[in-house]
Amino acid sequence: MAKNIKNIVVIGGGTGTALVLRALRKYPLHLTALPAMMDDGGSTGILRRELGVLPAGDVRQCIIALADQKTGAERLLKYRFTKGTLAGHNVGNILLAALEKEHASFEKALLHACTLFHTRGMIHPTTLQKATLIARIGKKTIRGQSTIHKETLPLHVRLELDPLPRANPQAERAIRNANAIIFAPSDWYSSIVPALLVPGIQKNIKKSSAVKIHVCNLVTTKNHTAGWNVATFRQKLEELLRCNIDYTIYNTKVPKGAHAAPFVANDRAFVKFDGIKNTSYIPKRLLLNSLHNTKKGDLLERNPVRHNERVLGRTLMQIFEKS
Repeated sequence: MAKNIKNIVVIGGGTGTALVLRALRKYPLHLTALPAMMDDGGSTGILRRELGVLPAGDVRQCIIALADQKTGAERLLKYRFTKGTLAGHNVGNILLAALEKEHASFEKALLHACTLFHTRGMIHPTTLQKATLIARIGKKTIRGQSTIHKETLPLHVRLELDPLPRANPQAERAIRNANAIIFAPSDWYSSIVPALLVPGIQKNIKKSSAVKIHVCNLVTTKNHTAGWNVATFRQKLEELLRCNIDYTIYNTKVPKGAHAAPFVANDRAFVKFDGIKNTSYIPKRLLLNSLHNTKKGDLLERNPVRHNERVLGRTLMQIFEKS
């Protein structure tokens, strides 16, 4: 590999990580995705409970983002059954579950899938061990990522993994070799935090000299991040990592009046950015004009507000070039 090609690591949940990968895939970069592995909702959760396989939903989205488009990966792996016994399941999750059973190894299953779809880049889950996300609020304990996602959480909720998993050695190596580490926009408590609670992941990020870039969420959610502004998201990330973030990219494109209504439905609100003067915060018009449509048969309620991939990709490249 040419020496001038930068190693870029992207960490987060499936939707946000895949977004960043798509934003960067056309550039001459060595991309590595480190998706979280605590998902237990929807199709992923059913397969996890019934077959004992590792959660593949976030990994599936990364495969689609990095796959050679000529393979038809996106159309195939996203296909979701709407009737019968398989209603709610998508082909990608079923394929990865079958490959894991065939190889008796999720790591080998992932390699097989990446070979099938000619992925441009690497995918190393943060851990290859089974773990459950737990939230503790006073004496109350909430188990499971999907349950936590639906709960209203206080600002100082304590999150843990049970049991505490070992980090995937390949993920640790990717972090150590990274020129830049990107924290993708994702649901804070059910995607970002679980990925970073894996001890080896957190430790290697803290030790890394790579430029650390935070792509801020576009909107807040009523039950988790209501009232958070851009600085709050960054502060919470730095507190979790116990190290500084070099850059935060945030959105300044906010529709007004009736145009805003679809974006802030279901108690969402645009992340506020007033008063930011620090030059390590990079303002961009990142909001995509159209909302993402949830596929028929999807068992999960998904955030339809999306970043503009072209703007995000150009902005990230500008940071890489000066770092």
